[in-house]
Amino acid sequence: MNLGACRKLGHNPETGTWYRAVRLRHLKTPINTSHTKANPSRFSAGPNSKHPFEILYLSENPQVAQFEIGALMGDPLVVGGTLNAPGSFGVVHVQVVLQRVADLTLVSQQDLLETTAQELTGDWRGYQHRTVATASVLEPVGSAPTQDLGEALFAVAGMEGFRTLSAKLPYHRNLVIFPGKMFRGSRLEFRDSAAHLLQVIDGKVPKTARRGWRP
Repeated sequence: MNLGACRKLGHNPETGTWYRAVRLRHLKTPINTSHTKANPSRFSAGPNSKHPFEILYLSENPQVAQFEIGALMGDPLVVGGTLNAPGSFGVVHVQVVLQRVADLTLVSQQDLLETTAQELTGDWRGYQHRTVATASVLEPVGSAPTQDLGEALFAVAGMEGFRTLSAKLPYHRNLVIFPGKMFRGSRLEFRDSAAHLLQVIDGKVPKTARRGWRP
């Protein structure tokens, strides 16, 4: 993977409704990302990153969101995850307004990075699991290629996030967002009028060339 090419990726706005599956205890604040610095995920090594950052994953429809979190089929890669528990999760819709988003679902953009759909959706947990005493395969370990990619994309000035393939349903898309890099005028909003719930993340980064803003 050519991480140096991240700065060459194209970008465009993203406006619309995306979805997220969360455990019921988190339904009041479903787009909170404060915990993500401490938790590894597909595109973040969490506390093992050189510069830990907050990250938010959304899916293009409710079905993808539920598959991503293991609410429908469970997750055999997680201890106890082979049993699904649909009652433990809820799906929320998030209104998204972003101004500079890369699109890694396009083969032209994958070619720039010298990566493939298979690499973007491949195993990342094994890089940590191979360090346990019971593992019979001992390498590779460390950060996964997708985690290195996420950190490299976060380092690109002006990039608010990127679209990518869902690892669980790779013919659908996910949207990965860096909330701390959202420009002024960008916004994420979760609203449930019936339950009187509202959570909003407004972009705070000024639109300056130094911050990567190029109209």
